Amino acid sequence: MVLTRFRSSLIIRASAIVSILIGILYMPSVFSFSIPILDLGPELTGGLKIAESWAMYAVYGGIGLFLGSFLMNIAQSFIIKRIILGAALVSTFLLVAAQLPPLFWWIYVGGAVFSWSSVLGFALHLFLLALSLWGAIVTIHALELLKRS
Repeated sequence: MVLTRFRSSLIIRASAIVSILIGILYMPSVFSFSIPILDLGPELTGGLKIAESWAMYAVYGGIGLFLGSFLMNIAQSFIIKRIILGAALVSTFLLVAAQLPPLFWWIYVGGAVFSWSSVLGFALHLFLLALSLWGAIVTIHALELLKRS
């Protein structure tokens, strides 16, 4: 199967790096070329604070996921490998769930007022969602292979 051709740790690392990069784009204090999120209504209910908290979640979660992916190759025990793969599966599902609110807002705002930043934001989150789902599928496949042996 083409989806399971790559190792789960490689795909999880890729999704962690993409998560970190997207999170950095939402932090205006880091780079001046951050995605303009002014169209998301920061004047309504503190949208800017919500975007910055999501960015911190994306960056710290991506760092944790990236570092945790190295444990997948180090573990030798059957039980520890299952625990690590289970934690990786939960983490990838959390990463998938974390993409749903930004995707909703980019669709909601992009539907009202078209701008290229809305298309860019939507495309980045959709790419990370697909990559995270792919990582979850490969991790489930790795768990099944571990169960058979």
